[in-house]
Amino acid sequence: MIRCLRDTEYYVVKQLFEKVFHLSEMSYFTEAWNRRSQSRSIGLWREGVLIGMAIVCGNKLEFLCIDPPYQSQGWGSKVLRHIMENCPSLYLIPVDDPVICKWYERHEFHLSHELEMSDCTMRYYVRHPHVTRSIASRRVASQHNKIDTRFHR
Repeated sequence: MIRCLRDTEYYVVKQLFEKVFHLSEMSYFTEAWNRRSQSRSIGLWREGVLIGMAIVCGNKLEFLCIDPPYQSQGWGSKVLRHIMENCPSLYLIPVDDPVICKWYERHEFHLSHELEMSDCTMRYYVRHPHVTRSIASRRVASQHNKIDTRFHR
């Protein structure tokens, strides 16, 4: 069952967060929890146990996680689809991990821009119900750069 997270569930959500994220992220979690959009931040419950959650602040997906024993079973996709249905325009900054970035790309997020930091690259991903100019211009540019090899020898 997917439903909005309640204020009284902070400690349950925090326990799940601690299983998935590094301890250094805890201050960001607390800040996101306090700023969250209550109608868009959700928990995924199975047999009364929280197995997944997503915290959304405005149009930014701050955190999405699934309890490790339930990962790679489609639960994350289910949570993300639910969020996207209720928030069609969304952006996020995923962890600097190519596997995670590709997962978001498979779910219709597009790389908006990158910011090089001293120890990592911050990638900003967006999802809109309509094609944005930057996405459309990249598509046009990539089509112009393709060479039709049928006529070249």
